[in-house]
Amino acid sequence: MGEAYYREAEFDKGIKEFETFMAFYPRHQVADLVQYRLAMSYYDQIKPIEQDQTLAAKALDQFKKLVKDYPESRYATDALAKIDICRGRLAQKEVWIAAYNLNAQGNVVGARQRLEKVLKEYSRTLVVPEAMFLLAEVNFKEGRTDDAMTLLRRLETDYGHTDFGRRAAARLRSAKR
Repeated sequence: MGEAYYREAEFDKGIKEFETFMAFYPRHQVADLVQYRLAMSYYDQIKPIEQDQTLAAKALDQFKKLVKDYPESRYATDALAKIDICRGRLAQKEVWIAAYNLNAQGNVVGARQRLEKVLKEYSRTLVVPEAMFLLAEVNFKEGRTDDAMTLLRRLETDYGHTDFGRRAAARLRSAKR
């Protein structure tokens, strides 16, 4: 039943069926597929970054469970890739909120908390350069110029190939004048 609901994009009904199956038959020969479909039922509903990312977090948890419980599954490799995508989405959301806090509300404390969270919890995601650049801006606004310059130098060195790495280099050049 879950598969039929999944194919018809009736994800909530599919999720209930998949969860029920997993509760009763976690060692069934198709349990890894059912776990994968459960994860995909959340993944296929992920919203744009501007919206709530609860579904990305739920998909992440279910993909992690698949990899942990069924490491030899033929779905494990795809689950690992989707874990990275979900982590990236969650990191993007944090940076998006931090940028809003900083630019629209002038809330440097809120921005700092989210950016530091990204650098700590999502250090291997694609938004790290942006998070570092924004955190440098937060440091400048708080008068922590040395910390800001350190971040910009690290950004230029480690991520010089990115747009934010180039922006950091330009900011460093203008600070030297």
